[in-house]
Amino acid sequence: MASRTVGLPFGPDLDHAESVGALDVVSCVLEFGLIAGCAALLWRPSLADRPMARRGAVARAATLVAVPAAVIAATTAVMTPGWAGPEGPAGMASGTSSGMSSRSSSTVNSGMGDMGTTDGRPDMRMYGSTAPPTAGQVLAAAQLINETDASLNRYANVRAAFAAGYTYLLKTNGEEHLLYDGNDPSYQGLNPQDPSSLVYAINVPNHAPILLGAMYIMGDQQNGPQIGGALTRWHSHLVTCVNGQQTIAGFGVQLRDRCNPATWRDRYTSQMLHVWVVPYPGGVFSDDLSAAATNAAVHAVLAEHG
Repeated sequence: MASRTVGLPFGPDLDHAESVGALDVVSCVLEFGLIAGCAALLWRPSLADRPMARRGAVARAATLVAVPAAVIAATTAVMTPGWAGPEGPAGMASGTSSGMSSRSSSTVNSGMGDMGTTDGRPDMRMYGSTAPPTAGQVLAAAQLINETDASLNRYANVRAAFAAGYTYLLKTNGEEHLLYDGNDPSYQGLNPQDPSSLVYAINVPNHAPILLGAMYIMGDQQNGPQIGGALTRWHSHLVTCVNGQQTIAGFGVQLRDRCNPATWRDRYTSQMLHVWVVPYPGGVFSDDLSAAATNAAVHAVLAEHG
């Protein structure tokens, strides 16, 4: 209740009240029903002694089917972007102000989805449907999160990542992206056993890099599988040529490949999908790589571990 009214007295969102979403409403309704039921039993204990009518086999089977169906229906409903609040796709897609700039750009607002433009082209493109996810897609997204979390346990120490072949290093806004730099094709695409890239926070003084999550990268010209519907939309970044070096627009991150400004044509990277395994602003699949998002995630991790 405090997190939705006056805000929690601790953590990265200190004294910041969160918006109310559908899950909050459903939770309150269930809690009220539980309290009412307990009060009724305390007031009249004999209610628990009432005999229950026997049901036939068909009725029992219908009841067993109805309960999970209701749960799935409720899950689908509360994940609908139109009214889900911070728990749904709309909440996951939002982020904090990034403060990043481009070479010839409009205003940069919250999240990477609202990055600017360079030479008339958006610094980032989004892919996939924005339709509300189905119950099956919600479950698939949850499975991807669990599998990614389990797979990343072995890379808590950044030295383990280097030893496994994650040696292509890119840094931005307090984060360090370690891309797999070997010849094994299994590291391309949506494969939780072998993520394409690992993301660490490196802006914590006197602290080892903190593993934040994974980034999956598709092969050239391949569309990422949108297994979670609107929850798992993929994105790509515009690559420009600056001083003879291929550069990610909006970040100024230089890639290792050279380019000829006279013949270069801006292009987009392969499609990518983030899966964060720590509390992250905007949600598990957020595309926000701003310094504010990184700092908030770091504070949340440090608070969890005392």
